[in-house]
Amino acid sequence: MAVDHAGHLPTRTGKSEKVFFLNNPVVRGFLVQTLLVVALIAFFAWIVANTAANLQRANIASGYGFLEERAGFEIGQSPTATRSMSAS
Repeated sequence: MAVDHAGHLPTRTGKSEKVFFLNNPVVRGFLVQTLLVVALIAFFAWIVANTAANLQRANIASGYGFLEERAGFEIGQSPTATRSMSAS
């Protein structure tokens, strides 16, 4: 059965009667996409909250603060002078 864009179902008498809104493909598509976006947002929010809780429970600091601190060990390499390659 075909439903027009207004959500009406044509009948044999020529009059159109209103159908249930979920039978309208436009409304149904909009609802499915909305539910999918809400589910994806909820999933990623749960992932972020779960990760933060687990890191806090394990006392693990996240971030790039370690880049500002000293290494805590000697680096065994030192810069060396390079010779220029000249044809003399």
